[in-house]
Amino acid sequence: MRLKIYPVLLLIAVSAITACKKSSAPSPTQPTPTVKMDTDVYVSGYVQTNNGNYVAAYWKNGVLNELTDSTFQTIATGILINGNDIYIPGVINTSVSTKAVYWKNGVLTQLTDGSSEASASGIAVSGNDVYVSGDIFPANHDIAVYWKNGVQQLLKDNSPDTYANGIAVNGSDVYVIGTSLPVHGYTYATYWKNNIAVALTDSLTNSITSGIAINGSDVYISGFTSGIGQYSSAAYWKNGTPTVLATTGSATSIAINGNDIYVAGTSNTVPLGGVYWKNGTPTAITDGSTFLDVNSMAVQGNDVYVAGREYNYNNNGVIPIYWKNGKVVHLQANTTKISGTNGIAVVVHPASN
Repeated sequence: MRLKIYPVLLLIAVSAITACKKSSAPSPTQPTPTVKMDTDVYVSGYVQTNNGNYVAAYWKNGVLNELTDSTFQTIATGILINGNDIYIPGVINTSVSTKAVYWKNGVLTQLTDGSSEASASGIAVSGNDVYVSGDIFPANHDIAVYWKNGVQQLLKDNSPDTYANGIAVNGSDVYVIGTSLPVHGYTYATYWKNNIAVALTDSLTNSITSGIAINGSDVYISGFTSGIGQYSSAAYWKNGTPTVLATTGSATSIAINGNDIYVAGTSNTVPLGGVYWKNGTPTAITDGSTFLDVNSMAVQGNDVYVAGREYNYNNNGVIPIYWKNGKVVHLQANTTKISGTNGIAVVVHPASN
C-alpha cells in the first residue's frame, strides 16, 4: 500500500510564567493520508495451440495464464474473483468424454466423471460454498444442473431439454438462468429460483438468457427474444418484466452499478460492432470497421469494461480483446490463430507499494 505522506508541522508552544498563568497554541489538524488504488482486469477464455487444441486460459492485466496443457481440448467459460481467489468454470473434452470442471487458483476440480457429457457455464461463491451451473447429457437429453460444493442438483421444467447459462447466489437463494426446449415450439428463456422454474417467455417466442445480476431484491437477466420468423431483439428482464433494447440484436451480459443498468451486446445500429446500453441508451464500443462479438462485461466506478473477440480476415484469425470505455486492449495470445474470451472481472485494491 502506498501512502501519500504529508509533512507534519510541529508547533512548539513557549510557556511564559507570569502570575501563574499558562498559555499554549492548539495543534494543527493533520490531513488524512491518500491511499493509491490499483485496478486488475481478469479475462477468461481460450487459446489455440500448435496441435489445434484449445487451452483454457485467463489473462490478468493482459498477461496470459494457461490453465492446462494442450493434451485435451479445454475452455474457460467464465471468471469470478473472490478475495484473493480466482474461480473459473469450464469444460475438458477428451477423446472419450466431456467433463464439467472448475479451477480455483489454477487447481482443477472435476464435477463429473465422464459417464455422460457435461459442461460448466457459470460460477458463484457464497461464504465457503462454491456453486457452478452447467449441463449434463444423459439418455440423449440435456438437463440443466448446478453443483454446490460438487454435489449435483437437477433443474427441470415441463420441457425434455433444459440448459443452464449462468448462476448467482443472493443470501440463501440460488438463481440459475437458462433455456428450455419443448417438444413443440422454440427454445424459451427461463430461470430457476431455488430449483423452481420460472418461464420468461412462452414456447412460441424464441428466446435465450445470457447473463444475470442481482441488486437487492431485484433480479436482472439479459438475453434476446423474437417471435416466429422475426429477427432477435436485444432485451433484459427485471423481475420477469422485459425491456427491449434493440429490435435487431442480442444482449450478452448485464451488470448493475448503483441505480444504473448496463447491458452489453450487439445492435443493428452498430453494423459489425458491439454496443452497450446504460439505462437503455446505447453507446457504440467500436466504429464497426471490424467484425466482432461481445460476450461479457463489468462496471467499476465510471469505467465500463466489455470483453469479446475480434475477427481478423487478413490472417484468418480470431483475437481476444476487451474494451475499457471504448478503447481496445488486445490480449496476449502467443502465435495462436483462434482465441477468444468468455468472461471478465475487475478488481480495485490498494496499491502494493
